[in-house]
Amino acid sequence: MKKILVLMLAGSALFSCQTSKVQIAVSNDLPQSRNREIVEVPMKKIPKTLRNPEEIVLTDAQGKALSFQKTYDNKLIFLANVPGYGVSKYTLAKGTPEKFPNMAQGRQYPERLDDMAWENDLMGFRAYGPALQKTGEKSFGYDLFIKRGTEFPVLDTLYAKELDHVTRQRSRDLKKTNPEESLRLWRSISYHYDRGHGLDCYSVGPTLGAGVTALMVGDSIVYPYCYKEYEILDNGPLRFTVKLTFNPENYEGQEVVEQRLISLDVGSNLNKSEILYKGLKKEAPIATGFVMHDSPQRIYANKGMRILSYTDPTNTADKSNGEIFLGAVFPKKVKVFKKIYFSASKAKKIKAYGHVVAENEYKPNKVFTYYFGAGWTKANMPNQQAWIDYLKGFEQRIDSPLKVSVQR
Repeated sequence: MKKILVLMLAGSALFSCQTSKVQIAVSNDLPQSRNREIVEVPMKKIPKTLRNPEEIVLTDAQGKALSFQKTYDNKLIFLANVPGYGVSKYTLAKGTPEKFPNMAQGRQYPERLDDMAWENDLMGFRAYGPALQKTGEKSFGYDLFIKRGTEFPVLDTLYAKELDHVTRQRSRDLKKTNPEESLRLWRSISYHYDRGHGLDCYSVGPTLGAGVTALMVGDSIVYPYCYKEYEILDNGPLRFTVKLTFNPENYEGQEVVEQRLISLDVGSNLNKSEILYKGLKKEAPIATGFVMHDSPQRIYANKGMRILSYTDPTNTADKSNGEIFLGAVFPKKVKVFKKIYFSASKAKKIKAYGHVVAENEYKPNKVFTYYFGAGWTKANMPNQQAWIDYLKGFEQRIDSPLKVSVQR
């Protein structure tokens, strides 16, 4: 009997070692279809023979090859399409993978004061770095690069043009003698002007910008400054992940170091953000929110206390750049939504009313998770209702993630 058992186990191990193909079934518990949504498969569920991303191919039910990625935390991810209450099947097999374009990527831009900027097929974002902090400029929050007209990366091109110092100097030289030519030259290089693929028309300054989380003392926000160090953990083709570490700050007599893990997937308008405050020894209030550049009436906060949105007019007075919709979705109910107004002098100086925030209690040694991002009227969000519907759908999707099973 022992010999039979040994032989059975050996045969099972041999089968595992020789597995050249598995089927991945993805099921959807929601009534609505899930299109172009990232699926995560833990690598430990995949046979060892199919774990090398350079030696495998992934195909859908029609045999079409799909892009995939092995992430830093040992997962296989890919984009799935699953009908409501349905199941879609994919095949992972030995083979030589096709080359697919990188649709989610980012890097530090030391040539632009250490910006950390990243993008996917829909949006671009940036966090400000140590070189900017050394200048004394106060820019605390996330900035936006809103995209349209392309699903491919644009940030390298935007930065290269923005930093064309020769053309910029020519524009300055002509400002008095030939203002029209000066303006034409500036528009040909500036990433604050839309040449067809989007631009930066969002103002940050000394605020939370487009969705930063910060500690609070009473109703006062303790603004984080620029990141100190970074580590890029994933860089496409389907997910970008970066870890940002900040300088130590004195908070209520405690030396606290903030660490952020930010990831952005293809097909998503929202980033996932995981916050850890190292050195914090007791619970503390935190605020996640957006600067209000326009009327405080342009806020949406749902009754379920998990979605916050603000409609931003962009920094173009004539509205030619449309509107930006900012949003945050929380896995759990927040404590309260509220507005925190600037003093009259500060509001006048930075041209903003204050912040709308979601307040929570941060628990020591725990990770605080939320999702933040934006949409644009000139891209895939034609109006505020479309954006709110998107945020509500996103909330449903994080509550009911696609389920995965690996079948040999």
